Amino acid sequence: MLNERIDIENALNEWVAALDTVDELIFMHDVEGRILRANRAYASRAGVDLKQIVGKLYWEVFPVLPNPFPLCPSAMEKGGMLIKEVVLDTGEIFVSHGYPIVKSEGGYLSSVHVLNDVTRTKQLEAEKQATIEALSEANAKLAAVNAKLSDAQSQLIQSEKMASIGALAAGVAHEINNPIGFVRSNLCTLERYSGDFIKMLDAYECLESAQLQPSEQMANVQKLKAQIDLAFIRDDLISLIAESNQGISRVAKIVHDLKDFSLVDRENNWAVQDLHSGLDSTINVAAHEFTCKCEIKKLYGDLPLVECLLPQLNQVFLNLLVNAAHAIATNGVITLRSGVKGDHVWLDVSDNGQGIAPEDLSRIFDPFFTTKPVGAGSGLGLTVSYNVIKQHHGRIEVESEVGTGTTFRIWLPIRQPSDGSAGA
Repeated sequence: MLNERIDIENALNEWVAALDTVDELIFMHDVEGRILRANRAYASRAGVDLKQIVGKLYWEVFPVLPNPFPLCPSAMEKGGMLIKEVVLDTGEIFVSHGYPIVKSEGGYLSSVHVLNDVTRTKQLEAEKQATIEALSEANAKLAAVNAKLSDAQSQLIQSEKMASIGALAAGVAHEINNPIGFVRSNLCTLERYSGDFIKMLDAYECLESAQLQPSEQMANVQKLKAQIDLAFIRDDLISLIAESNQGISRVAKIVHDLKDFSLVDRENNWAVQDLHSGLDSTINVAAHEFTCKCEIKKLYGDLPLVECLLPQLNQVFLNLLVNAAHAIATNGVITLRSGVKGDHVWLDVSDNGQGIAPEDLSRIFDPFFTTKPVGAGSGLGLTVSYNVIKQHHGRIEVESEVGTGTTFRIWLPIRQPSDGSAGA
């Protein structure tokens, strides 16, 4: 029996010693609020010697809890736990967990309180919340900046389009003037032929009126027929009309292709398109760049229809074709190839021009970089091309050798990602 009591006392001493090792402030008080026990952390925080703390009122020792702590009697009787958060004048924050101890026969006996200093935790939570709010604000600003950048990119693409058309205006005017010129010439010839036909009609009307002897009238008709060379006029009329139709069709095609290039693509209407058709219309617009010094060689493969923004890709084609033409001094060849690999298509624009210096290859897609003389180019063509291809979830590659030529290869997915990120 004695041994059992000694073991219990040892266990209690060990328990008390264990409570002295924790950081939480722990104390027990009776129904009057007098401290029955406390651990070292509580006494140290209260600034009272541990041996002198027993018997003192807890709100006089360390006023973390109000005087007296409003424990609910019904909760005490049922052994319920009460939690309270208290903010001191110093700004410190404590959370108290009150555990009532009840008599075996019922009724409140005493309470044990465990006090946790949560000041730093609350500060960290406040800092975390402030950081979250700051990040949210930063994200909102970043989203606004991204929207502005997207708008600026759209404007940049359109600006480069219009700049390209402006640079091509003289050549396009020449291309339009050629068919307009021979159509005008044909109209003058048709006007003369019309006059001759009217004379012939007048002669036949005289023949019908029988004002002269039939033989004399017929002689006049035969003479006029020989003078105007009616047989030649009849054959030439067919050629004149065919040539005029071809000229008007040529003008209409150029105007149509120019209209495609001048479209503002803000609506981003994605559709499956024929890339060869877009490339051909681009060649038509820039024809004057090649006519005198370049041969265009088309080695097209069989391409499926590709989901894209074709007017934007036309701008890319135009930039690459014009750059290829400018790289050729005289009598060059621009070769266009295309093919399919997996779920992507590729298009090559190759020239046998002067090539690009190795030190410039890594910079050709940088904004405003150009190897042309000052004032001869904006340096935006390849930058815009790179961004357009990136918008299409594709890529653009380049191989070049000085004195041999350059090849640009465009890779494009046949279908844009299904997650709705097309044009992102």
